[in-house]
Amino acid sequence: MSKGMLNQFSDDATTISINYLLDLLYQRAWTIRLLFKVCRYNSDAHHYVAVLESGHVICDCMMITNLGIPCRHIYTVLFHAKVMFHLAMFNAR
Repeated sequence: MSKGMLNQFSDDATTISINYLLDLLYQRAWTIRLLFKVCRYNSDAHHYVAVLESGHVICDCMMITNLGIPCRHIYTVLFHAKVMFHLAMFNAR
């Protein structure tokens, strides 16, 4: 990854706050269908994953927004909650 990248996505320490995430979604008039808190075993780290009415998924680590690649938190929700997702959430390569 680039040395200039602010978040290397190598740990679970960097997130935006849940309040900021909800505010961003509200400003864009995007409706949340489901909201999940994903916790890691043996750690205090946690993330919030929002499933939107449109079928898109967004996580507070912002990996999917910044890189176009779903993070492990989104995959956890998709696997355990059996949530359907929209293929447009992946960047075209």
